Amino acid sequence: MKRIKILTLAAFAFAATATTAVAQTAGFLNQADDARSMAMGGAVMGLEGDAGTISVNPASMMMNDYMFSVNVGYQALKPTTALNNQVNLAGFLKFSDNFGMSIFGKYVDMPTYDLMDKNGNLLSQFTPSELAAGLGFAYRIGENFSIGLNAKFIRSAISDAEYIDIYQDGTAFAGDLSLMYRLNNLRIAAGITNIGTKISYIIDGEGYQLPAAGRVGVGYGAQFSNFTLDASAEVNYYLASSTVGAGLGLELGYANTGFLRAGFHYASNEGTLPTYASVGLGGKFGKHNLGLAYLLPLGTEALKNTLMISYGFNF
Repeated sequence: MKRIKILTLAAFAFAATATTAVAQTAGFLNQADDARSMAMGGAVMGLEGDAGTISVNPASMMMNDYMFSVNVGYQALKPTTALNNQVNLAGFLKFSDNFGMSIFGKYVDMPTYDLMDKNGNLLSQFTPSELAAGLGFAYRIGENFSIGLNAKFIRSAISDAEYIDIYQDGTAFAGDLSLMYRLNNLRIAAGITNIGTKISYIIDGEGYQLPAAGRVGVGYGAQFSNFTLDASAEVNYYLASSTVGAGLGLELGYANTGFLRAGFHYASNEGTLPTYASVGLGGKFGKHNLGLAYLLPLGTEALKNTLMISYGFNF
């Protein structure tokens, strides 16, 4: 079919805005990958590591007793207004007490929209989507310190090149670096995420920066008889927008089987996700873990009814 240069710019502009469900290019990269992290306010850096934390904090894969871990998650973001479906898959394997590797990916599809010509005739329909996939490596130094590195590929498709000949799917490469220290019940982590190339949707265009962030987190876990308590706090600085985000989460467990979780996430300008509160449930059945998280938007309806479910297997 004949390409249209300018006739679909309105739809193109809409897609560019919708591409992340929030106001930043590829903002899905900074969204939680598992229900536990989401229910605890997104404060993932200080959590004890499993496959649900490694795409943000690769060093965390060495700060646990698991040799193998896998996590699958589904998130329904903004189901009331403009449903974004996100699927996450991650896993790691330790080859020794000091070295481990991971693989991870996430995929998002967004609401379908119409492509129209200048006369209002329907040309096609298009469903924007984004994905990220990568490999991670972690090395433990001594008993209490680890360092981790992720390398990832990102692809963002927000319109149809068949009808807009100046358009191209956006692609980028990025990396994460994190450090984690554990002393008894205390965990301290710091890192920088999504440092990489720009994404451009226009052929020979300048492009947009990824949502790179510096992150610092702390976590603390303790056990009292049949009860466990785990707390996590995190502060993020988003480099492209020079804004700040923060998360705080609390988990109460009983008999290492059932868990209640709650959290709070603060965003100074909704750069990645608006400010919200979160609640969640978790269950552990042998080597299997189930989680459910639900967001409670504060001051905005953008995240109304957003939820996540996840399954994990740790061995």
